[in-house]
Amino acid sequence: MIDPVSAVATATAAYNALQKGIGMGKELESMTNTLGAWFDACRQVKDAQDEIENPPLFKSLTNKQSVEQEALLNLQRRKRIAQQEYDLRMTICLRYGEEAYVQMMRDRDTIASKRKRQAERQAHARKNFVLNTILFSLVGITIYMIWVLVGVFA
Repeated sequence: MIDPVSAVATATAAYNALQKGIGMGKELESMTNTLGAWFDACRQVKDAQDEIENPPLFKSLTNKQSVEQEALLNLQRRKRIAQQEYDLRMTICLRYGEEAYVQMMRDRDTIASKRKRQAERQAHARKNFVLNTILFSLVGITIYMIWVLVGVFA
């Protein structure tokens, strides 16, 4: 997991590259990779924030920041990302219209939910594989032990 500081730095770098490219007259279409990098970095910031809010036990015991400092840093990160998102939304809306932005967000939500369901299915399949392997191993060991015991007493 990437730390929030690095994630915000990555998002800010991508945002600055977008703003610089747009300022130089580049078309938004030619900067889709950079826009994608910004969205990825924003997702990493949100994931890092979630990990901070629900830290593992060891990390929560060894945290050296004060509660106030951590809260302030979280606020700064959220506000910075929100401002960048607002600016990029306005850029997209000016170029393609409000409906295009709304459709892009709907598509993003649809893709994200599909990926989440796929990851859940894969995790479930891995869990079933492990449990079935253990079950068949135990059945095999039990059959072998019965076979050995029957051979001893026969």
